[in-house]
Amino acid sequence: MRGDQEIVMVVRRGAEFLVMRRAPERLGYWSLAAGGLEPDETPLQAATRELFEETGLCAELRPLPVSLSYSLRNDPPAIRVRYAPGVETVTVHAFVADAPQDWEPTLDAEHD
Repeated sequence: MRGDQEIVMVVRRGAEFLVMRRAPERLGYWSLAAGGLEPDETPLQAATRELFEETGLCAELRPLPVSLSYSLRNDPPAIRVRYAPGVETVTVHAFVADAPQDWEPTLDAEHD
């Protein structure tokens, strides 16, 4: 069950940016590397873990100076049920990582 905080990571390799497509059974949309915090995890710890799990990249992550959040208030019950009871607004912590020029992503089963 999702909580009220999530993370998103911008991965740069020179002038390129990593955008991944979710597997068809996960709706097939394009996105940045992202995820949620596990219990007792800081946003930076979650970003480091998710980045490695989703792409195989182990890199220094730096916070981006942006403030992001979204409301669940108008979402249908099928979406809201994914979140813990009482969660109305989700805060998104954004990070950036620079990948080595010779690095290629190793995608997890969530992406194709």
